[in-house]
Amino acid sequence: PYRLVRPRTLLYAGLLTAIGVVMATALLLRTTVELSVLRDRAPLFVELSDGSIRNGYTLKAANKTRETVHYRLSVDGLPGALLTVASADAAASGDTLNMEPDAVATYRVYVTAPRAALPESTPVTFRLRGVSGSGAASHASVFIGPERK
Repeated sequence: PYRLVRPRTLLYAGLLTAIGVVMATALLLRTTVELSVLRDRAPLFVELSDGSIRNGYTLKAANKTRETVHYRLSVDGLPGALLTVASADAAASGDTLNMEPDAVATYRVYVTAPRAALPESTPVTFRLRGVSGSGAASHASVFIGPERK
């Protein structure tokens, strides 16, 4: 007897279909922006002339889209904190980061908080949100203050 389709052929077709579905799902669910934060290790913090405490961070943000996107950067978890993007990159203005398509950009960021009621170590979260709702990312870090006596 002659078979029209062998079982091995059906098995291979099923495996290829399953692999295709997994790849399509991964492509559809991938994030459009990625954020990583590295806190400066030296000095741990800087005490400014007005008594407030400043920490420095290096942010790397990856825009995975094929168009320039404007993102708004914020920091949560530290009441009264002031966020400053101090980047030589002209693509940063205020708290808005303008990211080129398919690129990773590095930014210098300073977070300044009033010294009053500031604990030695405070968890903070950096949030990057698309101005036009194009994507969002967050990364947890820590804000270091002076030792309490």
